[in-house]
Amino acid sequence: MTYEQEIPAEDGAEPILDEKERTAQLYLDQLGLTWESMRGKQVLDIGAGLADFAQVAKRHGVSVTSVEKSPENWVHAGEPPTNVPYVKASADELPFASKCVDLIVSRSGPLTNVDDRQLFEKIYAEAQRVLKPSGELRFGPGPIHTAVIGWERVDPDNTFDALPELEKDRRIADESEKYLKELTPEITRQTGTSTDPEIPAQEYYCYTKPLESSAQ
Repeated sequence: MTYEQEIPAEDGAEPILDEKERTAQLYLDQLGLTWESMRGKQVLDIGAGLADFAQVAKRHGVSVTSVEKSPENWVHAGEPPTNVPYVKASADELPFASKCVDLIVSRSGPLTNVDDRQLFEKIYAEAQRVLKPSGELRFGPGPIHTAVIGWERVDPDNTFDALPELEKDRRIADESEKYLKELTPEITRQTGTSTDPEIPAQEYYCYTKPLESSAQ
């Protein structure tokens, strides 16, 4: 079965969506998006793997350009697609003009996985550069790496290990948000949605690029 197929349902029920469609819906949920909200926009997916999200998006009338630094890491799953825009590039050196993108999305990509502060800030700055004024960067789910935040912020009094797990998660999320707001006050931490009752809604970050003043 390919991602373009659905499993027929019995007795007139809705068709059962295939795995790539389900994964794409999870992507939308975790970043607080819908297909409708993305139509007509220039969209980049950073850390896109083999562009499964872009291929499903195409079915829904949404054009997504996939950016992946190392598509060779995904050879076990196939080859990069030819039916959607696909660019081999590093997230800290995007091969796009400034102010050309309406929306950047990254689910479990470099912005949540990279463990080097300097590299994180280069990636974050590149995303801001290519966004149009009022454009959005949405990434998550969950906080950024503690190595980027700085462990001294997460555990200033050496009590972190004694905290309950939920409190540990909350502290890391809070410190992630504080650090990001120091970089760009416009960023917010939001809670996504969930169309799957077995998967709880998760938090993500949304940066909206400010409009340029008339003097600029």
